[in-house]
Amino acid sequence: MRKITYTVNFAFISSNESSNDLEKEIFIKYLKKIAIESNLGEISNSNEDPLEFLIIFKEIPIRIRVYSSNSFNNIRDQYAKIPNIDVVVIVFNILNLDLINSLNTQFFEELISEFSFTNGISVLAGVNLEDDTSNEKVHISRESIIKKAKEFEVLYTYEIRKNEEDISQLFEKILNDFILKFHYSSPELFELAKLYGKELLERS
Repeated sequence: MRKITYTVNFAFISSNESSNDLEKEIFIKYLKKIAIESNLGEISNSNEDPLEFLIIFKEIPIRIRVYSSNSFNNIRDQYAKIPNIDVVVIVFNILNLDLINSLNTQFFEELISEFSFTNGISVLAGVNLEDDTSNEKVHISRESIIKKAKEFEVLYTYEIRKNEEDISQLFEKILNDFILKFHYSSPELFELAKLYGKELLERS
């Protein structure tokens, strides 16, 4: 049987003020939990080495590669050799607007151009680590996020609380888009991938 998998390259960009990467870490923990394979513990500490997770989504094996940066301004230097990025997720603490306010349209357009991101998916993900929706800062932040999303023409905007349901919904929405694209662009390979996915599920 041909081992057909679909690969999606994610770029997670967070504020360089985040010393412990808590905002991004909740996404990595979720991928680790649902993956049947990963390279965690096998790669160096260099950000040049992407994390890889093999998951089964709707019976399709999907290899998710995660490229990570703590600064919106240096990801091009870190990952200049990446052939393409499929999904850019800008992650930030929803109670800290420094990152979202520092983003500019010019750099976002350069990022799209350099990484052949024209047909990719862009996401603004505000993480509420305190899971507090009553905080006045949260309401102010939501307004700023909506404004910035319109400015960038970002496809999806999410508020992520510390629960798996929010994270699951984000990944399901994104991966559904790629599954549909795969299905209609390569129906024969799609069916072969589904067969391989079923085999992997039986093994796990």
